[in-house]
Amino acid sequence: MRNAEKDAAEKAERRVRLLEAAFRLMSARSIEAVKLTEIAEAAGLGIVTLYRYFKTKPDLVIELGVVLWKKYYVEVEKAYAARGGAAMNAAEEMEFFIDSIIELYRSHKDVLKFNRNFDTYVKHQECTAEQMRPYNEAVEVFAHKFHIVYEKAMKDGTLDIRVSERRLFVGTLYAVLSVAGKFAEGLVYPSEDHHNMLDELLMIKQMILGALVRGDAGRAELVSAASVADATSASLPGGAGRAELVSAARMADATSASLPVRRRPSQNSVITRPDNRSIILFVSVNANRRQCVFDNPAAVACILAAWKEERDWNVGRYVIMPDHIHFSCAPGNLTTPDFHEWMKRWKSRVARTFPVPHATPLWQRNCWDVQLRTGESYVEKCNYMCSNPVRKRLVTETSDWPYQGVLNVLEWHDK
Repeated sequence: MRNAEKDAAEKAERRVRLLEAAFRLMSARSIEAVKLTEIAEAAGLGIVTLYRYFKTKPDLVIELGVVLWKKYYVEVEKAYAARGGAAMNAAEEMEFFIDSIIELYRSHKDVLKFNRNFDTYVKHQECTAEQMRPYNEAVEVFAHKFHIVYEKAMKDGTLDIRVSERRLFVGTLYAVLSVAGKFAEGLVYPSEDHHNMLDELLMIKQMILGALVRGDAGRAELVSAASVADATSASLPGGAGRAELVSAARMADATSASLPVRRRPSQNSVITRPDNRSIILFVSVNANRRQCVFDNPAAVACILAAWKEERDWNVGRYVIMPDHIHFSCAPGNLTTPDFHEWMKRWKSRVARTFPVPHATPLWQRNCWDVQLRTGESYVEKCNYMCSNPVRKRLVTETSDWPYQGVLNVLEWHDK
């Protein structure tokens, strides 16, 4: 009689051997160039045995991708906790995730090589959504991490957020990952030692942080980066990056007096549209001290009544959370009325008639307002609003949250 536990262990061990052999071969050459018979031979197994575990080559490649990203996620989580975890502000978290990609280049170039080849391979193989589902779930956790950074930035103001979450992700972390992959494969003009492109990655990091981090926070991030480079310079060839980071920190120090320090949300002027494109703002406003007073019918009715009375701006979709409110709005007439004056009027009207006991004042002093630039960002913000109660675990389905709706239909048009 066979030992079921022993059989299961042997089966798992053979699967690991096959995946490890596949990774060694595919990261050294390319996914397309490696045959399944080569993988079986490198693992010390027969091709028949390989087919017992993986019916097709895409099945093997996708599972290998899942394994690699799950392993990397564990490493990222450990480093995240060591760096300060959720106590970091948005700018610090952005720096951390860029550093994580740079560390991937420094320590695991083979993973970056495989990853670049993976995207091309699954596209050419026309893998189905069902085939890709496990892989997509494995990488989705990183997108969720970035979403938290974006949401935190909207609250703490340490990053200059002027684009949609998707565009910011593509222009920062995805871009750094893509460049690191090219560096790993040697697909760009090489550095002097023909191998190490750490200095170039650190330069890209400086440019991203310099463009996004607000005011004196930018100085703090560069000094922090220089400290990290200094502490680890012994492990980097020639103390890579230290000189550049110190130089950047000094430049930031010399100019910090002229940079705005963002201690409260931005108050941007509304830009008119001479080409007749939509003027739609995404707005977030908080209760003072984040007191939970809005999630009840009487409070919601009071807020909606104020919006209906103050019509210089028309509120479109809204979601009223326990301690804050998200909504979109557009000018109520062709003259583009003063947005911030309108905000003061309706907030004051609500405060005077608010039916629920609350701390004084009712509102946090300022608000977060972002003028949307594209129809894509408009749709994205609407989806963000609607999913907020689910993210906060107040409900399981977006439609279950009772304090949301559309007061006026705001349609996006480009001309």
